[in-house]
Amino acid sequence: MQDSRIMIGIVRTTFVGILCCVACNCVALDLIGSASVNVTSDTATAAKERAFDSARRQIIPMALRGVADSAAVSNAVRGASSSELADLISASTIEGERTSNTSYSANITMTLDTVATRAWLNSHNIQNWIDNSNSVAVSVDNNVAYVTITYGLSDWIMINRIARDSGVNISTRSILGNQITVEIPSNARKKFVSGLVASGWRYADHGSIIQIWR
Repeated sequence: MQDSRIMIGIVRTTFVGILCCVACNCVALDLIGSASVNVTSDTATAAKERAFDSARRQIIPMALRGVADSAAVSNAVRGASSSELADLISASTIEGERTSNTSYSANITMTLDTVATRAWLNSHNIQNWIDNSNSVAVSVDNNVAYVTITYGLSDWIMINRIARDSGVNISTRSILGNQITVEIPSNARKKFVSGLVASGWRYADHGSIIQIWR
């Protein structure tokens, strides 16, 4: 039986929007965020418009956390027009929508368009790590995880120590600047993640993609 592996790209930032080609299928790791809004205005239409603008201003920094300079993103979002931010959104879903003649509330999830977002970040001279052309070929049984290293070599040493203490064998696949790709057997995923969490790391499960940072 062929071992399945988790490929972990270790990057300086939290989360990179990246396309991961799995076997013959492409799985897109989108930049997604959610916000709960409850807005009152003069009319129902105005309340809904304000609610969506509020949601975008919450979600965009959230979705770009780790992908770009957080402080610069927050400043740019504060100074951006509603239409400018709306152009960055590729899809929205709404749950729990409630309206009245003067109010609007809902739980809104938005997906950022990777190409438009990267162009927007670049136009504001915001350092970012979104690479639309970046892809990793993996087998259909593999998972991909991205681990943020905040303290450089010390974080990398800690990752190796956690793997060793968890009895998990990892192998370095590639090193490119601050991005390090390693492999571990997929059946060791839970044990490895548990070891990370016990050592103060955090993670988010995005289906076939795992985000790990501290």
